[in-house]
Amino acid sequence: PGVGWFDTDYLGIDQGPIIAMIENYRSDLIWKTMRKNPYIEAGLKKAGFTGGWLGN
Repeated sequence: PGVGWFDTDYLGIDQGPIIAMIENYRSDLIWKTMRKNPYIEAGLKKAGFTGGWLGN
């Protein structure tokens, strides 16, 4: 059971993230926008993330 199964329907709500991923791949828009947000940067640092575009 379940082998080879696929659904013929799709939900429109699933298409939004796909468009965002395509645009991010094409132009880095999502990453560029995220890097400019001081709240995201502070939150990532508080969560213990380091390196990469966060610096030290």
